[in-house]
Amino acid sequence: MLAYQGGLTALAAVLEQVMTPAVVAAMTAVGGLLVVAIGLRLLGLARIRVANLLPAVPLAPWPPAWSQPSDSVKNEGGRQWAT
Repeated sequence: MLAYQGGLTALAAVLEQVMTPAVVAAMTAVGGLLVVAIGLRLLGLARIRVANLLPAVPLAPWPPAWSQPSDSVKNEGGRQWAT
């Protein structure tokens, strides 16, 4: 039990540096859509296979990470210019 809890604590310490607000927002948005899909399935309105969509949760942070400007791009007045 101690090894399991210690492993979770170590994983949380490593992921703390990766979990930026953009990453948390992306994962929260995907999770919310999955909850809506579960609700639609429970109501019988749609037959969405939610388990097939679960890989979207860890993949969700990638697009926000791509949209951040790199170090070689500076932002002046809302425009991005390569340096």
